[in-house]
Amino acid sequence: MAAVDHLLGYRDRGFERGAHYRGLSAAAVSALQARAAELAAKTLQTLERDAGAGARSADDAGRRLTVGVYVYAEHDRQR
Repeated sequence: MAAVDHLLGYRDRGFERGAHYRGLSAAAVSALQARAAELAAKTLQTLERDAGAGARSADDAGRRLTVGVYVYAEHDRQR
């Protein structure tokens, strides 16, 4: 697991990027969720094409890659 590898000090095994926004209206959250879903779908489709374009035919094709997107919204209790 990437989290365990990170804690053990393994380098270049994975990374995580996140963005957090506060003080948004319900409409803004809805619009951002829709946009995130659109961009995530495009990203995953592009990666699927790239993975199918010869990446699996290499001599050392015994590796795997996991890519995912999460979007989570809730009421901001700190307001």
